[in-house]
Amino acid sequence: MVPASQLRVIIDEVEPHAFSWTLMERKETDIIDVQVARSPKNFPEFDLALEDGFLALKELAREHKR
Repeated sequence: MVPASQLRVIIDEVEPHAFSWTLMERKETDIIDVQVARSPKNFPEFDLALEDGFLALKELAREHKR
């Protein structure tokens, strides 16, 4: 059985008006988060980074179902 996990999108302001996203995963059996993916570029607004990170999360979920 595959252990349950939690996925989250984290948005960081890496410099003023430059936001990036990171997908993190924590498996039920682990105590630390593991980086699954990271944005290839920065975004000028928080909302744009969040939207792109959420799309990456949805794609990851689709791949996991296959």
